[in-house]
Amino acid sequence: MKRLIYTFVFIICCATISFAQTTDYSKNEFFAGYSYLRETGDTSGRNLHGVALEYTRNIRERVGITVDFSGHFSRTSFPITGGEVSIKRERYNLLVGPRYNFRSDSRVTPFVHALLGIGHSKIDASVIATSGNTFIFGKDTAFAMALGGGLDIKANEKISIRAIQVDYNPLFTGNVRNNIRLSVGIVFK
Repeated sequence: MKRLIYTFVFIICCATISFAQTTDYSKNEFFAGYSYLRETGDTSGRNLHGVALEYTRNIRERVGITVDFSGHFSRTSFPITGGEVSIKRERYNLLVGPRYNFRSDSRVTPFVHALLGIGHSKIDASVIATSGNTFIFGKDTAFAMALGGGLDIKANEKISIRAIQVDYNPLFTGNVRNNIRLSVGIVFK
């Protein structure tokens, strides 16, 4: 019986010591930065600028779960005979999925991820003319994903710089919009 009690106490002591050990990586990471989206889908492509936000919970040293939100916007206007056309585009993503970090003793940490979720596109177009005004609205919500990766450079224990993140970011509407998303910014740990 004494051996069983000693063994139990030994296991409890070892378990508490293992939980008290520190890790070389942060369990939580928050990214905020600028994002550029090259959107395609019809005969021409469009450039949208916006913001990208990500939260990553690292469950292991190299494996984490990422939640990604991004919003991209563009406004264009051009004159027509007797008036002007104004087009406002918005594109939002809410994605989640696994992330793999290639951690080493280096200050540089490359990563890859496969994020799945929804994408929402909105178009507001107006024609302001002397003969009358016309307004056109369009919305589309569909399955979206982001397949890609990036490179984080450690500045100090609490901050890294995301030098680049590149994602293939399609939106699966009636016709697939094959988009490329580029992001840069700061990672807080």
